[in-house]
Amino acid sequence: MIKHIAIKNFKGINSLEITPKKFNVLVGRNNTGKTSILEAISVCTNPNLIKDLLMYKYGPFFINYSSDKASIKIDTDDNKVKKLNLRNPTPEQILNLLKNDLNELSIKKDNVYVDIGRYIDVEKIIKVLDKDSIYEASLDSIAVLVNYSDHPVILTAERYNDLLIDTLSKLYDTYISKNEKNSATGKSNSNRMEFRDRLNMLRYRYPLTRNDSFIIDKKDNVTFINDTLLSAEFFHKSQKLALQVENIIKKDNIIPNLKRFDFYSIVLDTEEGDQEIPVESMGDGFKSLVHILIKLYDNEGDIIVIEEPENYMHPGYIRELIHYIISIANNSHVQLFITTHSQDFLYTLISDDALPEKDIEFLKKELLILQFSKWKDDIILSNLDYNDAVSDMEDLLLDLRGI
Repeated sequence: MIKHIAIKNFKGINSLEITPKKFNVLVGRNNTGKTSILEAISVCTNPNLIKDLLMYKYGPFFINYSSDKASIKIDTDDNKVKKLNLRNPTPEQILNLLKNDLNELSIKKDNVYVDIGRYIDVEKIIKVLDKDSIYEASLDSIAVLVNYSDHPVILTAERYNDLLIDTLSKLYDTYISKNEKNSATGKSNSNRMEFRDRLNMLRYRYPLTRNDSFIIDKKDNVTFINDTLLSAEFFHKSQKLALQVENIIKKDNIIPNLKRFDFYSIVLDTEEGDQEIPVESMGDGFKSLVHILIKLYDNEGDIIVIEEPENYMHPGYIRELIHYIISIANNSHVQLFITTHSQDFLYTLISDDALPEKDIEFLKKELLILQFSKWKDDIILSNLDYNDAVSDMEDLLLDLRGI
């Protein structure tokens, strides 16, 4: 379990330290750093997730605009330390990476690339590349140092891929101009068109083997739930997991007269007989609840982070979800970090009559509400335990409304 987090210059966070509990809820207005905390925990625990975030949306925005590097340090209760350092690679590092990638691609068995290396000097091509493109590729990439390593792993994104494709295109154009003997017949142009079409599939046809992955312990993995709608990937989950979800739905009467649930359909016991309904046709609130339940019960790590689990949900679903989350946390070593903008979610947590007594006792011991606000560029963090939150309930709820 995480006992301390120190973050410097990661995204919009200049400097922040947190001493979490087992059940942590992050509240505050937009753009105050809540999601950045979830992402910092996730990438420090499992650096492989950086690749997903890099390709998904962030690019150069991992590092705060006021600095040229970022760091995340996590201390755990078993006296382990996880440290992650991030910075943009230098243009020289991008060039070295490009050379290595081109050398690897040059030995692939494909008739489009046959004999290019025999006629073309890769070094000469690289020397005349546009320096601005190389610099932009460096800004779009991240050099990652895990723990106390001296050897960074460079993770690239769209601009580097464009640079690689453009360089290969230049190599081929040079090859064609030197060796195409029958350009008058139009073969040169057709070959160029064929080659460029195939370049678009280059990284998919020939994945580069350079080491851009990080080895992590399975138990150290993190489950990051930031898209709560049930997606197609879950239709292939095991029947055992479906039965767990079915039992929850039946126990709490979430869907009256439920006879059977799987990831494709639900079956209702009606007066007219069994009625089968595709899961895809159910409401977003139900699908969101099922998705989160699946992630919770299918989790293999010790840390779960959830971004705004209340999305699409009726208050009744929110109450049931909180109960399930507490049950999992109370009966396992799982530690939770959850962001919310929902008054219903927060009120359910700190109201004496919304949850079973066992859940309330757990929250009195393990709940930490992290209230985020901002003054100029500085994030201000207030820590509230269960009793503090009850006392400040009105102010907390007003803050969630943006008042």
